[in-house]
Amino acid sequence: MTNLLLVNRLTFKSAVSGRNSYYKLFYNNILGIVFGLSVAASFPALAQTTSTNDSSDAATIQALKQELEALSQKVDSLEDQQNQDEKSTQTQRLKNATTVTASSKGFEIQSADKQFDLKLKGLLQADDREYLTPANNGGSPGDGLYLRRARIIFDGTLWGAYDFRIEPEFGSRSGGAGGTSSTTATLANANVNIHYWEPLQFLVGRFKGPVGYERSQLVANNIWIENGLTQNLTSQYTEGFLAHGDIDGKVFSYGAGVFEDVRDNANTDIQSMIDNNNSFMGDVYLNPFRQSDIKALQGLGAGVAGSVGDRGSAGTASTASLASYYTPGQISLLTYNTKTATGQTVTESEDGPAYRLTPVVYYYYGPFGGYADYAVSSVRALRSVTGTGAGIGSRYTTLQNDAWQVVGSYVLTGENADYDNGVQPRHNFSLHDGTWGAFQLVARYGEMTLDNNYFTSTGTSTTGVGAAFVTQAPRTITDIGFGLNWYLNSNVKAQFQYDYDGYTGGIWPVNPQNADPNSFLTQLQIAF
Repeated sequence: MTNLLLVNRLTFKSAVSGRNSYYKLFYNNILGIVFGLSVAASFPALAQTTSTNDSSDAATIQALKQELEALSQKVDSLEDQQNQDEKSTQTQRLKNATTVTASSKGFEIQSADKQFDLKLKGLLQADDREYLTPANNGGSPGDGLYLRRARIIFDGTLWGAYDFRIEPEFGSRSGGAGGTSSTTATLANANVNIHYWEPLQFLVGRFKGPVGYERSQLVANNIWIENGLTQNLTSQYTEGFLAHGDIDGKVFSYGAGVFEDVRDNANTDIQSMIDNNNSFMGDVYLNPFRQSDIKALQGLGAGVAGSVGDRGSAGTASTASLASYYTPGQISLLTYNTKTATGQTVTESEDGPAYRLTPVVYYYYGPFGGYADYAVSSVRALRSVTGTGAGIGSRYTTLQNDAWQVVGSYVLTGENADYDNGVQPRHNFSLHDGTWGAFQLVARYGEMTLDNNYFTSTGTSTTGVGAAFVTQAPRTITDIGFGLNWYLNSNVKAQFQYDYDGYTGGIWPVNPQNADPNSFLTQLQIAF
């Protein structure tokens, strides 16, 4: 009986291990021997005729049984090892597999070793502008809806240390007075950042320059639909090279580089500026309590950014037009003086040394966030009159403008106010769950002063060109703004902004067409 049970066990083992031909052949041989011995042991009459060998046969069978039990244990061990090897192989395959994920942060493809990565993101902003003055409807800049930004963003990493961003823009950006816009696709960002070491990185390509606290923030995280007056005196996107880094978890951050300089409140010189007018730009930020145990002080910091260089082309006024400035409601502040006599051409441009300086102090703690920033921008300007008749010649002068503002914000639902990451709602908007997302109040007050040389005929003149640079512009602009931001979730945000702008001094008609001081801006944003 014992022999028959053993045969059954071996038969089972043979079936289990059938995937291995060696084990199968071995078991078949062993089964034949055991079966023969078992048959012999089952016939008592035959066993009696060979009684002298009984004890020897019994000993042999017992030895075989022990040997088979030992072999069975070895097979069990080999099967366990084979199973472990298969699991290990499968685990390794999973480790080596490329992952594809989709989340609120976008869509991502990443290699198993995380050395290669590609993220697909997007930004969509639809705006509405409304002004109180009925006569302004259809005027400049005019009421109406428009697509502020529409961007597809490609972020990626190569070999773990080369980050790149390609960000085309398909939105119809406002072109200033007259409400003009362009639907031609442009390139907002196209750059590579090399970051083998956090304290020293290298950024090259097209990107936002380091000058301007509001301007440097990611567009999707802005708490205002339109920036304050100080950002008139900074440039937007430009092209260049920047060495930068963060030390001790951003306790100290810096940047320094060479850029293709552009006029205030403008993009790169691809369309309007000439080559070889480079500027040196840099910034320094200090967050002394960022790593401290005093939470109330961790969000206190200060910084300063600036640029120095040349803009325009010396002696020629046709290459770099003077900057255009706007209120937060996008009211154009300057009308340049291009009136000419018969047979004459007037051109006004930037022409020579220029610099900017933008210090800022900021504080974030829990739901509160606030900052105060100042900006000054100076450039040599050229007014040139060519043609025939009286007044032909050119005149140089320095135009130095400055602005300041104080901004405060508070998240009513208690989430943190964060410059780098924006407000992240604890509970997403859901009618089913009765949750409403996060709400934030914002407020600001600011002033901007234009240089007096806009309004006079003073300056270095070759032939006494005496007209002013502008025919219409206020000397001082004040802005009072309030807003409500509704974060439905981490991807969808609705913003409501009101600004009142006051104008004093200068050459400013009592009721110009585009001087409505009240503006209501609304924006719906989807960003991922």
